[in-house]
Amino acid sequence: MRKSVMYAVPIALATLMSVGATGVQANDGVLFPNVHAMRMANPTGGNFNQELVKEYKEITLFEADEMYDWFDAENHATQGVMAANGKTPMPYNPEDWGIEDPAKMAELKQARSELVGLLDAGGRDIAPSEAAIAQAKYDCWVEQQEEGHQP
Repeated sequence: MRKSVMYAVPIALATLMSVGATGVQANDGVLFPNVHAMRMANPTGGNFNQELVKEYKEITLFEADEMYDWFDAENHATQGVMAANGKTPMPYNPEDWGIEDPAKMAELKQARSELVGLLDAGGRDIAPSEAAIAQAKYDCWVEQQEEGHQP
């Protein structure tokens, strides 16, 4: 999936550069509809999915507006939109990402297994805010490991 997205990079970059950062924020729904949806989201806390929306919104907007990493912003936003629509997303599967370091892959797989175990053991209901933070931060970790240039 990620390789097919890469073919769109030159077109997206040219579009983004031509409208500037402010214009992108106003028009991000064209190329990145889930980023736009997260930008417009006003989640209220309480249950796990609403807490996930808050967490994914924060990560999405950081990736889009601070890092200009629109493709990963869209990936995070997709998780947030799913949660906003009442469907609980699972943490990213690191095997779906281009993580080349076998040690990092093993670490991420072990962490995901532990995280999913805790979530499935009632973590979503017992501590919805903390569980949402853990999931969103895990997904951010996976994304950062794929990039491989940030500690």
